[in-house]
Amino acid sequence: MKYLLNEGVVLFHPVLDKENSYVTIVCSPNDGNFHRVNQLGYWTLKFLDEHPKSSLGQVVENVALKIHTPPWQIEKNIRNLIAKMMGEAVILEKNE
Repeated sequence: MKYLLNEGVVLFHPVLDKENSYVTIVCSPNDGNFHRVNQLGYWTLKFLDEHPKSSLGQVVENVALKIHTPPWQIEKNIRNLIAKMMGEAVILEKNE
């Protein structure tokens, strides 16, 4: 299964993102509500923005490198984040 970020749900700005410790908000296309996303979520969404149609394994490996954490420690959290963001139509699923 491959994932991609829905267009226009989050804006990335290198300077502001760094100032905010890579914590951001996303807008749900379903209802227009905003959701706060922590650093793990930020790097997950950023990777999907830069690498559409990525697998869960690719996302986990990249985020693990970004936050200096073993992949096995964050895989469940990323899986849960992707499921939640799919429910909000922030992340889309592409079967390939």
